[in-house]
Amino acid sequence: MKRILVFALAALFICASAMAQEGKQEKKKGGFLNGLKKAVESTTGLNVSNEAVFVYPKIGEWKMSVESCVGNKELGTVELKLKVTRFEEEGTGGAFWLMEAKTTDGVKLGFAQDSELRYKFQTGVTQIVEFQTIAGVPENTKAINIKFKYLYHDAIEGRDIPIEWKEPETK
Repeated sequence: MKRILVFALAALFICASAMAQEGKQEKKKGGFLNGLKKAVESTTGLNVSNEAVFVYPKIGEWKMSVESCVGNKELGTVELKLKVTRFEEEGTGGAFWLMEAKTTDGVKLGFAQDSELRYKFQTGVTQIVEFQTIAGVPENTKAINIKFKYLYHDAIEGRDIPIEWKEPETK
């Protein structure tokens, strides 16, 4: 709840600053999100630059956070798991699948396999959702952006998901 309030206050601060400068700044890639994170950090002292952000098509239906995002430099792959809670009606179950994955610089990534992962959600119960392996990830990538669907609902986006690169095993 505190984070929502902090983000709301930061958004107001950014909008007020933008209105005062009236277009004197250049437009940057990911500018609003990065500006919001910087404003939160400067006003609260909290480090949120490594926080993933989820964009939902319908507010109040889902709550998501990153359980783990582990990269394998030798294979150029990332294994992604999210903590997912559904707050709307009980679902009969359905498929989660990644539609796209990109580096934060916009480099499109592939998938090691195609799969639909089926989950049945109970309202208010958090589950771990494992996605298919993301492939072709350069070893210097710090974070990824994803877009995925559940059933036939609108797409959900995950932005700035930090990668924890595991050390290669010595033989």
